[in-house]
Amino acid sequence: MRCVPRILTARNAQMGGPLNADDVADLAQDALLRLWKKLGTFAGRSSLEAWAYGFCSLELMNELRRAQRRPRGLPVEAGAEVEPAAPSVDLDAGLMREEGEAWLANLPERERQIVRLRHFEGLEATQIASSIGISVSSVKTHYYRALEKLRRWIPDPDAPSADKERG
Repeated sequence: MRCVPRILTARNAQMGGPLNADDVADLAQDALLRLWKKLGTFAGRSSLEAWAYGFCSLELMNELRRAQRRPRGLPVEAGAEVEPAAPSVDLDAGLMREEGEAWLANLPERERQIVRLRHFEGLEATQIASSIGISVSSVKTHYYRALEKLRRWIPDPDAPSADKERG
């Protein structure tokens, strides 16, 4: 059953690395326990490793579904407005580190890592890809997804507000 962590790490990498290494390690422990409990259902129609591969693939998909259901939005105090007060941050010009870190904390780990490397370290997509071990297209996908989320959370400072229109 030493194949379980290898399978989960490989499947996670094939999917663009949606889980970080710690999450994969935790999932491997959980999957190994579940696999051990289900070992009695192994019918022998394939190799044990092939059966474990299918089992681990399903466990990974279930974990990703659970992760999507977990609230990842901004922390909201009881009775507070859902939309956060936005600092003036121009994403295209680069995030300010102090203000940007607060917004980045709400992104998934991979997206947060890529935005930090791009905006705070000034790395290009190819450099980011080689430093974290994923493809350039995955870097760009994660980066643009992160920007879309940040743009929803951080209103455009140049957009007319209701106060400006009245005044």
